[in-house]
Amino acid sequence: MEARRILIGTLALLTLAATFTGALLPPDARAWGNQSAHPEINRLAIELFETRKADNPLLRNTTFDGEKAWGIAWDPSDGTDLFNKTQTNRRQKELRDWIIDGGFSADEPEGPMALRHFYDPTNRTTPWLTDQRWVTDLLTRTLGTIAVNPEISALDWAMDRDQGLGAMEVIYSQDYSWPDAKEYFKKALADKTAGNEFYGQAWRSLGETMHLVADMAVPAHVRNDGHALNDADPLEYATGAAEVRKNNSTDWSPAINYDQSIAGLMHDLASWTNRNFFSKDTVPLAGKTTTANGQPAYPLPDMSALSVSKSGYIESYVDGQYVRQARKSFWYRMGLTKTPSYTMDNVVIGDQQRVLIPTAVRAAEAVIERFLPRFEVKASVKPEDEGSYTVFGSITLKPNTEWPERLPIRNGAYVRIGNKKEPVKLYAADDLNQFSMTVKASVGDKIVVGYDLGGYVIESQPVEIQDIPARQTISATYDLTGMEFPPPGKVFGTDDNPISVSIDGTVKTAPGIQFERAEWFSFVPGWPPVVRFVFSIPAVRQPDGSLKTEYNDLDVVSLGVTLSPPKTTEITMKEGSYLITYEFLGCGEGEAFSIPLFTTSKRYSWSNGGWISNVPHFTRAIRDTPIEEFRGPLEVGGAFATNFRVRITSKNLETKEENSSVQDVGIVVVISLVQRIVEP
Repeated sequence: MEARRILIGTLALLTLAATFTGALLPPDARAWGNQSAHPEINRLAIELFETRKADNPLLRNTTFDGEKAWGIAWDPSDGTDLFNKTQTNRRQKELRDWIIDGGFSADEPEGPMALRHFYDPTNRTTPWLTDQRWVTDLLTRTLGTIAVNPEISALDWAMDRDQGLGAMEVIYSQDYSWPDAKEYFKKALADKTAGNEFYGQAWRSLGETMHLVADMAVPAHVRNDGHALNDADPLEYATGAAEVRKNNSTDWSPAINYDQSIAGLMHDLASWTNRNFFSKDTVPLAGKTTTANGQPAYPLPDMSALSVSKSGYIESYVDGQYVRQARKSFWYRMGLTKTPSYTMDNVVIGDQQRVLIPTAVRAAEAVIERFLPRFEVKASVKPEDEGSYTVFGSITLKPNTEWPERLPIRNGAYVRIGNKKEPVKLYAADDLNQFSMTVKASVGDKIVVGYDLGGYVIESQPVEIQDIPARQTISATYDLTGMEFPPPGKVFGTDDNPISVSIDGTVKTAPGIQFERAEWFSFVPGWPPVVRFVFSIPAVRQPDGSLKTEYNDLDVVSLGVTLSPPKTTEITMKEGSYLITYEFLGCGEGEAFSIPLFTTSKRYSWSNGGWISNVPHFTRAIRDTPIEEFRGPLEVGGAFATNFRVRITSKNLETKEENSSVQDVGIVVVISLVQRIVEP
């Protein structure tokens, strides 16, 4: 942040000319400012993030290597400006460039922004810049509202708390804050156009927030030390991109909690910098309670508690690192004056750079980590016809403090086979959080589902196409005994007169499918029982305890259920004075459907011994439960419902009167697919 530049530039406007302004300004190449140091800090923060993400399982499969995104830019090539409100340059850039250039645009226009990048963590009532107030007062009287001190701290500016500033809010509103970054990103995800403008706005806002966080590692910015006219801060003046890269290391301060809210991080970083370092004009003056800029002296660093080297350096340790805080002035060292005075020479500035720059980079990197939503992308593949496969993809948000709720995603999904990407189009579905599409592939190909969210790419683990037949047969037979229906059940479906039920057919691939058992089963106590055929597919236990199946449902190619007549189709028995005859007449018409019906909401006509064909997702495997534990009304499966018909004839042995009727007895045959847990 370059507080001095606005004051220098505007004074020049009041006095001579722009050329004189240039003469007063420190050279840009040497400034810890937007043209050099801040973009480099953001660049190094990205590099650090790309190193650190390897330790996070939800970031490990992410990159910043996606397609370019549109947005509104103010780049170094557009030049700097003192008061011009904004630039409306619509550009398409890579994600990294948006973030890096955000380190530049955060300071534009330089005049107003110079007053918005200070935060004194020790002053709750007036944490903004109040030093050299006479300059802004003079400029306000001359230039009007555009030069007024907005009395807003860097922390409040980063959090978009600029409401209530009246005319200043209208002229210089905050459009690239931390909340703005999140709001832009949500809009970008919900937009149906890949690489839309909201992505660029989100990444620019992220880069500008990183700039404000890094400013909290500059002593002048956290100790109310403005630098108007030719009174440049020596640390800012001496720090350019080369110095940032030279001093970058992993020796950042361990005293700061980097994993917290951005407001908390800014406050903690500012507090750490404030109490551990002097700025040029906040070195305490001997015998006074104020500093060189006339502001109240800060309690820390405590000059009286620090040692002095033989060469006159004030020595201290910050988080275990040796730091020279200041040096006695030449006249004071030579004994030519008895009044203590201090300077900040290149050695002092070098020590500050060595400690402050790594901490600034680490804090900026923490902003990236905090911002990126954690997604898990999954892929599964099911063979269809020869050379054709259905790919199922999904992306699931792992909620955290910043992103607690589901984020609808309507762009950026793709299926990658090798290096070839095929975008997924949004048709009838509301979003692309789950999708399926058919692709052409060969055995041995590796299929990946990915999402390119404005350059932020998240991909699934690859799924290799296996040499598995596209069709598999299922077959099982069960003898119905112990039927609990009214009187017909006492003669048919008994232990000595069973009714056989057979299932035969062809389904699309579910590798490892096998028949487990058949049984009488009631979904809810008190409900009529059904006949349930249980098939299973393998579910492999993963290291994290979850279960993984390559295929989780059956698509019916053709499937039939046959109820065979009992061994004895006519039974006569005496009941009191009546002779009752039960005659098995066969099975009637029925239907096939899914259980529960909402899984497909479709019914299919069926007759005993007939076949149904081409039923999508006729039955699905219940997840994460061993087959032994399957009980309850929410079990999912396919069912065949029919009736077998019985003629009942009753003859009165005394009167010889005879009555006959036909009774239908309902039978439901359920096919259940469950997961068979396989331990690695």
